[in-house]
Amino acid sequence: MLELVMSRTILIIAITVILLIAAFFALSLKEVKILPTSDSRKTIEFYGLTLAGFKDGKKSWELYAEKGHTERGDINFFENVRRALIFDKGKPLLKEVRANWLQVIRRPEKIEAEGSLEGWVKLNNEYTLFRAEKLRYSEPEKRSRFSEGISLEGRDFRLSAVETEINHEQEIAFLSQDVVLVQPGKVVMSPQARYHLKTKNVYFFPKVRVMLEKGEAILKEESLNRVKNPEARKALKEKTWMECANLEVSLDKKDALASGEVMVFQKDRQARSQKAVYNDKKEEIILTGKVEMKTAKEWLRCQKVIVSVKKETFEAVGKVESHFKLKK
Repeated sequence: MLELVMSRTILIIAITVILLIAAFFALSLKEVKILPTSDSRKTIEFYGLTLAGFKDGKKSWELYAEKGHTERGDINFFENVRRALIFDKGKPLLKEVRANWLQVIRRPEKIEAEGSLEGWVKLNNEYTLFRAEKLRYSEPEKRSRFSEGISLEGRDFRLSAVETEINHEQEIAFLSQDVVLVQPGKVVMSPQARYHLKTKNVYFFPKVRVMLEKGEAILKEESLNRVKNPEARKALKEKTWMECANLEVSLDKKDALASGEVMVFQKDRQARSQKAVYNDKKEEIILTGKVEMKTAKEWLRCQKVIVSVKKETFEAVGKVESHFKLKK
């Protein structure tokens, strides 16, 4: 008899504990569904919830999503993420992130997001607006990988590519495929680029093309499409544009340093050299190192050539001598 009473007492206690746990979740979440594991891999489904993850006592991520669920294997899935933050050493590395879909994998800790991504990423102690389609963040590697289109938008620049990987510890971003930098009066295009976050300098390579416009105007989308299409460049003879093997651009000063088979074109004029410097304030290019300038009849050798984007002029400086005449 005593054993029967004890069994009933234990059963009542167990049921009470289960009811208390269920009540706790019901009060903590707006809506929670405990799903049978036999029918689905889902263990908990929730709606309108703010969640946070911690590592070594410090917050590693936090987000608010309209819908989500957990699965066995320490995986959390979220839909319609309205606000997400990713932390490093207790400080936000990415913030105000919005995405159609996001998942958190705990071992090793990774965060993956897709669909109409928008937010702010920390670059050299400043937050820069980003827009992308896919994001993969690895906490052990301290790297963010953006793919299928990514743009970084600063105060007076827009830097875009198909793929970008940011090494947050080394403070370097590697961009690849259709890299484009847009600044007032300037568009730079190349297959690859390396963005040094501390110095705010971007290194473009190889086969770099630069379109320069008079004044502080941002080049129109129509002009950008023409520059990308070699067959349509003839329609841009009124512009000044440059080709080179390598180009370094300062995002702060907006100046640029070109090297390796530099070619500058302006209307029917051409000049080539091994190096060139673009001064943004003066709106001029100075070519040095085995400089040659093309006239209507011949190629001339000179010490340097000054190309004015503003005045639309070519000026040969120093000793000038005929190199070879052009055939008619």
